[in-house]
Amino acid sequence: TAAPATPAPATAAPATSAPATPAPATPAPATETPATSAPPTPEPTIVPPPVECTTRFADDFESGELQAAWTSRPGLVQVNAAAAAVGDFGARLVKRQQLTLNALRAPAEEAEAVTLAVSFTARVTGLDKRERLLVEFRVKGDKWRRLRLLGRAQTAFRTFENEKLLSKNVEHVQVRFRLLASSNTETADVDDVVVELRCWYDCRTREAWSAPKQDWCCANEELGCPP
Repeated sequence: TAAPATPAPATAAPATSAPATPAPATPAPATETPATSAPPTPEPTIVPPPVECTTRFADDFESGELQAAWTSRPGLVQVNAAAAAVGDFGARLVKRQQLTLNALRAPAEEAEAVTLAVSFTARVTGLDKRERLLVEFRVKGDKWRRLRLLGRAQTAFRTFENEKLLSKNVEHVQVRFRLLASSNTETADVDDVVVELRCWYDCRTREAWSAPKQDWCCANEELGCPP
């Protein structure tokens, strides 16, 4: 009897591995580009006007007497406590007295014009309808011009500020307070007087500017300032 055939052993198929999946690439960290800001615009350099471009006189009468720069007539204008707006003393004019500031010289710098600035505190007492306190100025060689007029209603102290643009080549200016009244009981009290002559330039001209003009225009109108 033939022996039964013995089956050949099964050959295991080689294991097939799954293809390797590549690891994702790690991106390099982004490098931030710093923002570039525009350089700040420099502020204009502001310089004050030259000191010699202003001539100033001031009197608050606190010395108890008139400064030498004043001239009064007829008679001596009194400085007393009754005329004081602030402090201890003021100047009192009566009847037809005048108090005149002697010549205030214009600034030494050559300017295209000069501004006259006058401030003061004043009141009047007892004036009738036609009586006045006049505040006037005069450029050398010219006539007196009105700057301010105070009538009978101005019975309380009030501060006044006045400016006038004068012509070129002003040598000096006078300022006066003149009372037009008829009796010694009618008075004008004046205090804290400040008078200035200031340089003035036209900053919109196109010629080559002098150094004083450039300084003045930069300080006062912010034009022509150095970079």
